[in-house]
Amino acid sequence: MTQFSKMKMYTGWFANAYHPFFDESPIYNWGYMYYDLNGNYFQIMSEQHLLTDFFHNELYAAQILRDIEILDHEYYVSSIVSDNLLDDKLKGIVTARGYTFFYDFIKRNHTPNQFSTEIITLASTSDPIKSNNFILNNLGILDKVCEDIANKCRKLLTRENLLILPKDFTIKANETFANRKVSPLNLHNKILNYANKSQTISEFFDKTFDFTQLPFSFLACKNLTNKEKEIIYLYYYGFSLPRIASILEISKRTVDKNFEHIRNKLQCENSSQIIPALLRFDKSIMSSTKKS
Repeated sequence: MTQFSKMKMYTGWFANAYHPFFDESPIYNWGYMYYDLNGNYFQIMSEQHLLTDFFHNELYAAQILRDIEILDHEYYVSSIVSDNLLDDKLKGIVTARGYTFFYDFIKRNHTPNQFSTEIITLASTSDPIKSNNFILNNLGILDKVCEDIANKCRKLLTRENLLILPKDFTIKANETFANRKVSPLNLHNKILNYANKSQTISEFFDKTFDFTQLPFSFLACKNLTNKEKEIIYLYYYGFSLPRIASILEISKRTVDKNFEHIRNKLQCENSSQIIPALLRFDKSIMSSTKKS
C-alpha cells in the first residue's frame, strides 16, 4: 500500500471524528498537513475526493512553498477567488469543488535543525463573509478543536505513513527557507533588545525598523502614516498590542485606533487580514509585471 493510499484510508475516521462539531456550521471540510525540511510529508482531509485531487496534482509543492512565504504566521485566512497568494492550479482545483473560503491554524516547531510545520485547515463552500464571521466568533473553541486535531493526527506521523518528497523539491524548499533574510525570531529578539535599552525613540527607530526585511511593501496603501507602518512592522513580527504600545511609547488605545485606521485603509474586516492583504497586492503587481 502506498503512502497516498494510507493517507486516504484515514479519511473516514477523520470525517466522522469531527462531523458532529461542524455539522451545523459553514465548515464543510477539515484537513491536517505536516511537512518538514527533511522531505517528510503527511496530509489527510475529511473529503476524500478533494484529497485525491491534491495527491494526483502533487499540490504538496504549492502548499509548502506558499507556507514558507508566511513563516511567522499562526493563522492564514483566504477568500479563495480573490486570494492572489494562492497557486493558480490549487485555486482552480478547490474552486472546481465549490470551495470559497478556508482558514489555516498553523503550528510550527522552530527548534534549530528540526523545523517542521503542522497546518489545520477549515474550509467552506458557503459565503466567505459568513464563514469568516463563524471563525472569528468561535476562535477560542476552534483553537481547542484544532489542537485536538493536531494531537490526534500527530500520532499518525510514523515512518510507515510519512511520504518522502522528491529530493529536488526538498532542496528547493530548503533554499526558499534559507533565502529569508532574517528569521522572525531573531528580529523579534533584536527589537526587544533595543526596546529594553535606555535610548531615544528616534535612535530606536533608526536601529530597528528596517522595512526592507518585510516580505511586502506598503504600495497597497500609499497613505499609511509612518506610525501605522511601524505598528504593522511590529505586528508582523509577532508582538501583542500591549507590547506594541510599550515599545512605541503610546497608549494601547492609540494602538487600537491606529489598527482601526489601517483596517479601513486596506478594506480589511479584521486585523488578521492586514498582512495577507499587503502580500496579495504585491503578488498581483509581480504577476502583472510578468505578463506585460
